[in-house]
Amino acid sequence: TNPWHDVVIFNLLLALGAFVRPRGLGQFTTGQGAFKLAVPGRRGDTVRSPDITFTVAARVAELFPGRGFGRGA
Repeated sequence: TNPWHDVVIFNLLLALGAFVRPRGLGQFTTGQGAFKLAVPGRRGDTVRSPDITFTVAARVAELFPGRGFGRGA
């Protein structure tokens, strides 16, 4: 991949994290994780691995069980 992609992701996480972390608003992840989404009207699950995800603090324990895929947002 283009190294600038990683630079942009890193800088976004630094900037967003500087606001979110001190306030305990939630959790960020990068493209290393995946989310299994149930799509209404579609058979089976869809797995997505976005560059950056944000999960609000109230849902962190629910969506990040410790291993495997997160449930999705």
